[in-house]
Amino acid sequence: MLISKGALVHQNEISHSYPHCWRCKHPVIYRATPQWFVKVDKFREQALEAIKGVKWIPASGESRIGNMVAGRTDWCISRQRAWGVPIPIFYCEDCGEVICSDETIENVAHIFEKESSDAWVKHSAEELLPQGFKCPKCGKTHFKKESDIMDVWFDSGISWRAVVEKRADELNHTPVDMYLEGSDQHRGWFQSSLLTAIATQGKSPYKQVLTHGFVFGEDGRKMSKSLGNYIRPDDIIKNYGADILRLWAASVDYRNDTKIGDNIIKQLTEIFKKTRNTARFLLGNLFDFDPKQDYVKYEDLKAIDKFALHKLNQLIETVTVAFENYEFYKYFQNLQNFAAVDLSSFYLDIVKDRLYTAGKKSLSRRACQTVLYETLQTLVRVLVPVMPHQAEDIWMSIPECQKEVESALLTDWVKPHSEWNNEKLEEDFSKILKAREVVSRAIEPLRAEKQVGSSLEVSVYVSVGDNTVLKSNEKDLADIFIVSQAYVTDEKPSNVLNEYKEDDYTVWVQKAEGEKCSRCWKYRPLNSDGICEDCVDAIK
Repeated sequence: MLISKGALVHQNEISHSYPHCWRCKHPVIYRATPQWFVKVDKFREQALEAIKGVKWIPASGESRIGNMVAGRTDWCISRQRAWGVPIPIFYCEDCGEVICSDETIENVAHIFEKESSDAWVKHSAEELLPQGFKCPKCGKTHFKKESDIMDVWFDSGISWRAVVEKRADELNHTPVDMYLEGSDQHRGWFQSSLLTAIATQGKSPYKQVLTHGFVFGEDGRKMSKSLGNYIRPDDIIKNYGADILRLWAASVDYRNDTKIGDNIIKQLTEIFKKTRNTARFLLGNLFDFDPKQDYVKYEDLKAIDKFALHKLNQLIETVTVAFENYEFYKYFQNLQNFAAVDLSSFYLDIVKDRLYTAGKKSLSRRACQTVLYETLQTLVRVLVPVMPHQAEDIWMSIPECQKEVESALLTDWVKPHSEWNNEKLEEDFSKILKAREVVSRAIEPLRAEKQVGSSLEVSVYVSVGDNTVLKSNEKDLADIFIVSQAYVTDEKPSNVLNEYKEDDYTVWVQKAEGEKCSRCWKYRPLNSDGICEDCVDAIK
């Protein structure tokens, strides 16, 4: 019409983004309708104060929910749905009066308790109201029921009352220890729970709130039922076992969005196997160890044994703190580092000789077994919260004399030993470990060129700027370097196979002195039976 009258100044077509239902994808039609609200501003300040008294994990959760509550004036608690928990309100059909009193709500509550909220649909308004009830305004007896339902956030937001307080004899009273959910719940469950609890009992329903991110596929896409790009947890359990799924949950920083997929799971199975194989080694060398008779006192242990206990104590302390702070990825990192580096690559690698060739009941072997015993007892307890099936599997293989209870799941959490802490050993062994790495690099070219096979075929001479630590531990260096002889000296020997320099270290590698002992395989002076003096003592 405007065009026909020449009155249209400008015409342009636009593409309007109309609201659609996220689930069924159909357009959503808005309609104006009366709603029920809770006036949040009546108790908002009390809610904000309660938020400050809760421990939020991560800490950013406090400001997130605090800002949301601070800007909230009311809460629309009615929804126009055919299903859900009804709002227990009636209307007088004669005068329109809203019927909502303690008496009417209590009556509906009693009926619901017997028949569930289905009673709202099944019975008439008159049957749901107290017998003989009349409109307080006009005195008539014709009523209709509210057709709206409660906001579903109200349903979940009163779980502290409907579940915890209802079963207080089992669960104790609120506040509960923790609410745990995804990062979208600061405007959802966390908030509705807080508001209902503050409004009705004046305190928070929880002491702590832990928030986690969402799970994405390896390609970085968010998992979704509608897209069908999700991984079923029971498929992972079926293929890899529940412990692997639990290990994945412990390995990721849940505060952020995380990824999961076959490649990630396969990497975790390697960590799982590492702890399992470490436990197998420990078990295999503790078959004849009775802690009541064979346990060696701390002061009688070698320096390397004390250092191993120092590292074990560090594991106990860091893992305990990680659990207390819900930083499970730190637990994972520390456990992985301990099993792969501190144990397998260092201590267990070095002490194999003592375990296999020292006298069966010698102080040297028993001292080493004492460390292995403490390590196994710690390891199995540390595994329980995350890998309980593996922990129980290990426990079933532990000799009875080393067990205090019938199941790993009944053990107490391991406690640190203050007497094991030894910062001086930490400092000394950092230098010894550095020397060990340099010596290993000095021997490697000879092995690559097939000039030597085992490292036991060589003697090493080590020169370093400050040799105080190496000199004081010289008698143990051959075992630590896994060579037949090791000397700390500034004089270059003759017949050197390789000279290697790194930083202020110089290492000279020579053919080992003596002949190969048929029992321990070290190169030593041998007797007529072809074995060395140490092995003769061990056999005796």
